[in-house]
Amino acid sequence: QNKILQGMAMKIPCIITQLANNAIEASNGTEVIIANTAEEFANAIIDLLNDESKQNKIAENAFTFVNKNYTWQAMTEKLNALFSGSGNLANETKDTTPNTTPITTPITTQQ
Repeated sequence: QNKILQGMAMKIPCIITQLANNAIEASNGTEVIIANTAEEFANAIIDLLNDESKQNKIAENAFTFVNKNYTWQAMTEKLNALFSGSGNLANETKDTTPNTTPITTPITTQQ
């Protein structure tokens, strides 16, 4: 994952597998190119070599993606939101209301 992010931050268009992309969640065809077989990798490489405009577009989009999502500041904001309970990394609404319902069942011990 880190090597992919480094390449993207260096404005190198990256061709990666779907498994690798599951970790970073980049957009296929916009920020990275996803290929899962040797033939798909070969075709993607040839496509990029023949299309300088596509190389530049993916490289710029990847650079923007990394700077938006994987800088120290972005990661710190995500951690702060998680620790403060004001946000959820999965963008789901989380109920942070404390449970104040009293326990009505007596606790018994076995003898």
